[in-house]
Amino acid sequence: MSAHTAACQKKSYLVAGDLVLLGKTQGDFTCVDYQSLLATKQVWTIGWLPSAALTPVAPMLAPKTSDWVGTWYHPGGSIEIKSGKRDILDVEGGMTVPTANDFHNGGFKAQVTPKNDTVAFADDGTNYGEGCRVRLQRTGPWLLAVDNSGCGGAGVTFTGSIAARSRRA
Repeated sequence: MSAHTAACQKKSYLVAGDLVLLGKTQGDFTCVDYQSLLATKQVWTIGWLPSAALTPVAPMLAPKTSDWVGTWYHPGGSIEIKSGKRDILDVEGGMTVPTANDFHNGGFKAQVTPKNDTVAFADDGTNYGEGCRVRLQRTGPWLLAVDNSGCGGAGVTFTGSIAARSRRA
């Protein structure tokens, strides 16, 4: 069956300007992960898109401190970045994931100095011990987050794109 047929198409769709995370490429198609920036829960859609329909987004090579500052929202939580002394950033994240009968939560805190378009750190140990590791990258208008799933209870992750930024802190 060809990927161009209706049988291989999903009911969900993307529109121009949506951010997708890229995976492997096979033939004329690339595997992508997508999460709506308007989602209230972490729900990822995974599928194949024509590679020709994708346009890379360039990272910010040298974001200023002010490019990081603000509250960045992610389904279930947020990451707040404040300007500290000298070019140090105060970074704090919080997440709540509902379960059938309860919820799982997580978080992190750190003081970091950006290196080019990225900050990487281990939590300061006050939240969930010393197992939480996070990497944040500025790409276009987005903040991309990746963690090692050690920042909270089961199912808690900050991994994904965080696009909505509110007030400057």
